[in-house]
Amino acid sequence: MFFKSENLIPTKNGYTFTQHITCSYLGCKDNLIAPLYKFPKNINRFHQWTGENLTACISFAGFVSTIMWLLINHSTYYKTVHSS
Repeated sequence: MFFKSENLIPTKNGYTFTQHITCSYLGCKDNLIAPLYKFPKNINRFHQWTGENLTACISFAGFVSTIMWLLINHSTYYKTVHSS
């Protein structure tokens, strides 16, 4: 079985930000908190959406934590605030 990527961006125009987010995750329009308690009907859509967004979020968190630790270890102000 080979991985086939799906186009998660809605094909129709005129969606609001909330509708665009839920449509890319669920495949249909819904309210903004729906992705917190609903799963898409197609599990492949869930895997692709999670894979695309999780890697970006983990990369961003790694960048922020690296900057934080550089500031803590190489700045006099942060050494007084965070005694690590």
